[in-house]
Amino acid sequence: MGELTLPFGQLATDQPPFGGLEIITARNVIPRAKSYGPFRDLTVISDAMTARARGAISVRDNNSTVYIYTGDATKLYELPPGATFTDESLSAYTSIDEDNWEFALWNQNDKVIATNFQDAVQSITIGKGTTENFANMISSPVSNAPKAKHVGIVHRFVVLGWINDADGINPSRIRWSAIGDETDFAPSATTQSDYEDLVTGGGVQRIIGGTEYGLIFQDSMVRTMRYVGGGTVFELFPIEYAPGTPIAGSVIGHKGAAFYISEDGFMSIVNGAVQPIGSDRIDRYFWDQFAITDRRYVTAAIDPPNKIVAWAFPGTDKTTLPNRVLMCKYDENKWAEAVIDTEVLLTTATQGETLDGLDAAVGTDIDNASLFPESFDSDRWKGGQYRFGAINQAHRLGYFTGATLAATIVTGDVQLSPGHRSQVNGVSPLVDAGDANVSLAARQRLKDTVTYRSAAAMNASGTCPVRGDGMYHRFRLSLSSSTSWSHVQGLKLDFEGPLGKR
Repeated sequence: MGELTLPFGQLATDQPPFGGLEIITARNVIPRAKSYGPFRDLTVISDAMTARARGAISVRDNNSTVYIYTGDATKLYELPPGATFTDESLSAYTSIDEDNWEFALWNQNDKVIATNFQDAVQSITIGKGTTENFANMISSPVSNAPKAKHVGIVHRFVVLGWINDADGINPSRIRWSAIGDETDFAPSATTQSDYEDLVTGGGVQRIIGGTEYGLIFQDSMVRTMRYVGGGTVFELFPIEYAPGTPIAGSVIGHKGAAFYISEDGFMSIVNGAVQPIGSDRIDRYFWDQFAITDRRYVTAAIDPPNKIVAWAFPGTDKTTLPNRVLMCKYDENKWAEAVIDTEVLLTTATQGETLDGLDAAVGTDIDNASLFPESFDSDRWKGGQYRFGAINQAHRLGYFTGATLAATIVTGDVQLSPGHRSQVNGVSPLVDAGDANVSLAARQRLKDTVTYRSAAAMNASGTCPVRGDGMYHRFRLSLSSSTSWSHVQGLKLDFEGPLGKR
């Protein structure tokens, strides 16, 4: 008799299934430092937009009230506390099928900026949806104001990329506003507004802003954009060894870092240094499932409390709506995936309660103190707690705080008695839940077909009584959607061996 603890290592679908502790499936779980946790269903908190969301941003006003802005093909919306989308469009917009909305927070004047390339760049004062709509942002030049696919804030300038202006459509042009004035894009040495044509690197795909410098993502390179003032205004330098991206929606910035999908795979840029984060782990798995013609559906977001960057994309079984999410715990470079339909992933925060919301939360008897577990001055009612969220296929906003999704973890092939056959008699999942099942695939040769035997549920002693003999063993752990659990770490194996080579 023998015992072996088999920890769940890194998800590395691109590696061969034998020869290490890597796992080949980590589905509907999130990566943690020493375990995997549950990925939760979306808890819907809003009503519906009228069509597919094409971008979104979560911002706070000067009172730290959280507002969400989003858009579909023809409308721009504000979602204030109260969970009702309000149409704040200037007029009907004219997005084509390939267009998405990009948003930027312009702290200089407490505004949100939105652009979709087909229409004039829009802006709205945060939280002013009851008194104003989105409006054309640029007032100078009066005619031929630039339109743009991309927008970001660098230093004290609004920067636009992939431009349509008086010179026509120029994918490799960037233009920036007058310093501190988002309305003025007339080139001027006095205001420092100007433009630059990036003669190498291809079209602009994304602009990630920053106080000290920004990042300009192009088809085949990434540049830093650093303010120097004077006649130069900005210095633009390529980052060495940083490939560009063909997928604009894959680029996401967070606290001085940026993450994205290049043709070389998943990448990060931290302090100007580029690192491959999906190499020999998840890169080939992604490209095998993803069609580049569906790139407009890719979105990315950060889950700050869990230190996760996530990408939603349509898998091969879905040609339009994103139905898969790949996640990397960026401080550990540890991966997992989820299968769930979304339209837009979103880094957001809980919104404060309105009076109507308080009715739903604690009732209407304001004189009954027992109904109110916290003071009305409590931060609970103000909102602002970080949330990883999404707009779903019904065009409604939600947070990933619902029931645990049914999860699956599959190990690679292990040899319990090197060079000899072994008999597995039982498997004990190392998970803080009771509703776990294990199935086993035993093979004599690695070339043999992987065939799983019937799954066995965990009994009162914590063991799943699966049995099978062979040279190589692969294990599949399943956790049902009705299970409440926090950590799954691995499997404890009971086996007999060596039994011989045949």
